[in-house]
Amino acid sequence: MALGKKVDKFISLEMKRSDSKAIAEGPGKIRYPTLYIHDTVLPISDKDVDAEMTAEVKIKVRTVSKSSVNGKESESYDLEIKSIRFK
Repeated sequence: MALGKKVDKFISLEMKRSDSKAIAEGPGKIRYPTLYIHDTVLPISDKDVDAEMTAEVKIKVRTVSKSSVNGKESESYDLEIKSIRFK
């Protein structure tokens, strides 16, 4: 996907644990990347815990890395979150 190309669908960020930590959490448990925000007022409260919301983020792509392990190709992305807007 070219930088700046508009995509009108959600891209799933789910990751299935397959390493040694999966044993403690349960094999195949689905995990998602998290974002920790400190010292900023957001339009959410403790009542919103575990609720799913729609938000738009402005990001800066810092790096795109490609790798191959045992013949399996993958890409990793380092993104800087510049701003967030709740819908």
